[in-house]
Amino acid sequence: MKILFQKTKELVEKGETYSIGFWAFVLNLLAVAFLRAFFEGLLERPHLIGLSRTPSISGAAFFRHFPLFFLLSFIIILLILLLFTGEKADRIAIISLFVFPIILIPPIADIVFTWGQGDRLYYISSSHEYSLLMLGFFIPGNRVPGASYGLRVEIFLLLVLMGAYVLIKTKNPLKALGAILLTFGILGSLGSIPFIVTAVANAVLNIFGKDQLTAQYIFKGSHCLIADRGHRIEAILFLLLAVAGSVFVRIWKPHLVSAIIKDFRWSRFLHYLFLTLFGIAVGYVRVGIPFFDVLQPINYVALLVCLIAMLSVFESAVLLNDMYDMESDCINNPHRPLVKGKISQAENRGALSFFLIIAIVSSSILGLHQQILIVTMWVAAFFYSAQPFQFKKRLPLNLLVIGLESFLCFIYGFSLFGQIYTPQILPWEAAVTIFIYSFFCASIKDIKDSDGDQRCGARTLITVFGPVIGQKLIGAFILVSFVLSPVMLGIKILIPLGVLFGVYCFVAAHKGILTEKKVFLPYFLFVGLLGAVYLVNVSTLPIEQNPLRMNEETLKESLQFPIGD
Repeated sequence: MKILFQKTKELVEKGETYSIGFWAFVLNLLAVAFLRAFFEGLLERPHLIGLSRTPSISGAAFFRHFPLFFLLSFIIILLILLLFTGEKADRIAIISLFVFPIILIPPIADIVFTWGQGDRLYYISSSHEYSLLMLGFFIPGNRVPGASYGLRVEIFLLLVLMGAYVLIKTKNPLKALGAILLTFGILGSLGSIPFIVTAVANAVLNIFGKDQLTAQYIFKGSHCLIADRGHRIEAILFLLLAVAGSVFVRIWKPHLVSAIIKDFRWSRFLHYLFLTLFGIAVGYVRVGIPFFDVLQPINYVALLVCLIAMLSVFESAVLLNDMYDMESDCINNPHRPLVKGKISQAENRGALSFFLIIAIVSSSILGLHQQILIVTMWVAAFFYSAQPFQFKKRLPLNLLVIGLESFLCFIYGFSLFGQIYTPQILPWEAAVTIFIYSFFCASIKDIKDSDGDQRCGARTLITVFGPVIGQKLIGAFILVSFVLSPVMLGIKILIPLGVLFGVYCFVAAHKGILTEKKVFLPYFLFVGLLGAVYLVNVSTLPIEQNPLRMNEETLKESLQFPIGD
């Protein structure tokens, strides 16, 4: 027995030290997940190339649902092994990769167990089914809802291997048993997402004395920002994967995570975040009031996914900019991680790609319209930062791109409700005002970066007209934006305040003391007031007098959301 234990330990250590690149590792995981999806469609009922008779649903399930589910399961297993063994994250990840093909067992085993008929795997949605799953999963001959015999063989082998790994690493049977029980409990809950989400939602509703919801309503009912049941589960899987993945990456690459957080551009992110939230709020008033059930938990999941996609595309654009801005950052921003050597160019490119993939995948869950807008934002950021175009060095293209990005953030938020019909029902005066406001205010960032911009040949208001005249022009631009915005939105009551803030910035620029920090407070205070008053005006006017509201009959004809339960 000791010889067997030692040989097994040597084999495990050999697997842990196998050398493989990050993207090769990811591609191997995806390849196995896609293969499992193919086998499940082919061998399990109803025996389809793909996983549904509807091509769009089948494609989403094959290319998004299965990878999300199995990547989440993989990350959870890594975290459990980290918790119980204390082994290095990369060693656990490598050895787990060799075990990952175990997920191919269920469809192959089921076609044998059922004499060629295959079985049907599905999510658990009731407390009765959940009890049968958790209590009777390993009882021979017991029929378990949603879990085929092949799936039960897969889970059994997985738990045995996990227990053996923990035992080899710790020589502690109690830890091995704990890892087995925790893994089974979490994986069983993942297979019961409709039931778990319904139970949690009803527990919260019970606190506030609200009526209980059914799993049928939460995952198939109307009044939801995500129309398809599969997409709703994908949104939950994505949020769980975002949390679990963030924890794992923090353990695996602490220096990279720390560098990204410390160098996060909070003021610029808050600018784009506010515009996205403003778009969501206007979309709710314009479209969503008849369709947004405040008790539907999936609506809040959709909002989180929407914001994560925006955050991810923003951070990807920042890392892209840092990659092409090394020369000027050595002068303007010597504290940046790339400049100080805290992260490598390869790590920066990897993080850039990683955030971009997150943005594209998460936005696709909400709909093609959101995905198109996210990709368009990144394309604009690419032209702004990357060679050979580098619009950031070309006045006025640099200001136009920043105005466009702000414009797109507003439309992106609005499209959560407007969907593909957003251009038809968008309040264009608000969108154009945002573009103009951002265009005129964008040059404030050039003051701090003037030395590096001069060295790199970038054309900005400061480098073209000189520091004195350039600052005065920037102050004048900001004054124009503060005065023009309430005029364009028809909010006359805020014109005096706009003049006050604009004059303050103009005077500071005239004295040569204007900085991004000095503009930050009046900028966000004024934008917040504009947005609040605009929303009040939109929401209080009668529908027949308000061009920004549509009645239910018009919406019923134009949008996909069904009205009624």
